[in-house]
Amino acid sequence: GVKKGDVMPFRSQIVKGGVSDSKINWETNGDASESAMIKFTQPKSMFNDAATKVAQEKGFDQLIWTDAKEHKYIEESGTMNVMFVVDGKIITPNLDYKTTLAGITRDSVLTLAHDMGIPVEERRVTVEEIVQALKENRLTEAFGTGTAATIAQIATIANDDDKYTLPPIESREISNAIAKRLNDIKLGVEEDKFGWTVKL
Repeated sequence: GVKKGDVMPFRSQIVKGGVSDSKINWETNGDASESAMIKFTQPKSMFNDAATKVAQEKGFDQLIWTDAKEHKYIEESGTMNVMFVVDGKIITPNLDYKTTLAGITRDSVLTLAHDMGIPVEERRVTVEEIVQALKENRLTEAFGTGTAATIAQIATIANDDDKYTLPPIESREISNAIAKRLNDIKLGVEEDKFGWTVKL
């Protein structure tokens, strides 16, 4: 379940104030899934857990998974969808290749982004372009989206021996604004014009 704490690793879902301070590493030896439909089969689950354990032993909270064929394209982070803000635009892996889950929270975040006039690109995202954006300080936000955490902020991303620290979570205008609207809709503070909530 979701508990309050100081750190929010993506899988153990320990939350403080609805945001996280996670350190992320690439995983280019494994893959997110050959097919989204078999993502949670036992062999894949065992591999995910083993790779995540290795990353945690190196001081990281979670992995960013790349594709199975070329290990060139980003797919997910742990069991969450992943999004990056580069040059004021949200970039996230598309669903065309059936290896990225069509998460409900992912869809909600993108719907709100469109509604708020925030540019969004759903497409194949390469490790190379993300690393380049990190080097050039054009990547200002990175976060995972999932049911338990809603939006889980990423604080650090590593590529080989290079580690990149992202701007402070409180300064992230796009993801924080989306998270606030999503939370306000859930709590009834903002009218739900999307038909997401149901009165019981």
